[in-house]
Amino acid sequence: MVSYADSLPPLILPPLNYPQVLVPNDISINPEIYTLYTDQLIPTFTEDGDDNNYGSAAMYDIIILQARSHHCFPPRARQRDRQPPGGWHAAR
Repeated sequence: MVSYADSLPPLILPPLNYPQVLVPNDISINPEIYTLYTDQLIPTFTEDGDDNNYGSAAMYDIIILQARSHHCFPPRARQRDRQPPGGWHAAR
């Protein structure tokens, strides 16, 4: 079986070798975030049963996780919010 990568044309430019700027680590808090979200947060604002609102539920899941991200990592969130989108100009 041919993989997707095998079917791509050869590279035109050589690959770039970026310097290692982050300290290597094996820390992952994803299991803790998942457990907190499913075992503690979801039960506080939902009722048992199926209301068939899957799209709305997914949308609100993303909103909540983004809000938690801004709360847990405020320096990065503030830095990102201070940078104006490319091509935008300040109001006069």
